[in-house]
Amino acid sequence: MLKSYGWSDELQRQFTAHAAEGLIPGRVVLQQRGLYGLATDLGEIRAEISGRLARDAPAGGYPAAGDWVAAAAGSVGERAVIHQVLPR
Repeated sequence: MLKSYGWSDELQRQFTAHAAEGLIPGRVVLQQRGLYGLATDLGEIRAEISGRLARDAPAGGYPAAGDWVAAAAGSVGERAVIHQVLPR
């Protein structure tokens, strides 16, 4: 599914360290008042940013539509948590 959103072998290589932490890649397809819609291999899921990302993100460092992110998938009915925005 991610290939249709632009996922590439290069992005997969860049994501290796995040995958080792148990995170999944997602493409931000919706950004609305602190909530995000992510396209993932699990389908489209809702997400929010982690407290650490909210605290430590530089100006302009929050996820935006079109960004690739590393997220922890939530349980059924729970939101995923975005931990990192991949380099733009």
